[in-house]
Formats: sequence, structure tokens, C-alpha cells
Amino acid sequence: MLAVEIIFDSRAQEVDRALGFRKIGFYVKDVEAVARRVERETGEEVRVLDFAELGQRILQLRDPDGNIVQLFSPLEDR
Repeated sequence: MLAVEIIFDSRAQEVDRALGFRKIGFYVKDVEAVARRVERETGEEVRVLDFAELGQRILQLRDPDGNIVQLFSPLEDR
């Protein structure tokens, strides 16, 4: 399965953000595994959120340009 989400926010250009892109999202098989790897590689604790109404587990990170990169996977109980 491949799922990619790109959200454009024209307001972002007004505050000098990367070309108006607010967020890009990717489906991953296991958000928790990605979170553990990010923590191991960076030493920073990351937070994974469950959105029951969407049936998704979500992790948001910022790339070096300040864009939000969202990774999501289905909740296990769905």
C-alpha cells in the first residue's frame, strides 16, 4: 500500500516557510518502529498519537527546512 498526503498552505509563504507546503504525510507499516528508530538515532523523545476517529496512529516530525513530515499507520485494533 502506498499513501502520500501533501497539504499546501498559502499562508506559509507569508511567514517565510518552505514554498507554502505545510505538511507531507506517508503511510508506514509501523509508526512505533519508526519512532523508536528516531529516538535511537537522535536521542530525542518523540510522541506518537492515536486518532481513533481516523483509525490512525500518527507521528509528526520536522525536516531541516521546518516542514512537517507526518507518518501514519492504522491502529492495531481496527
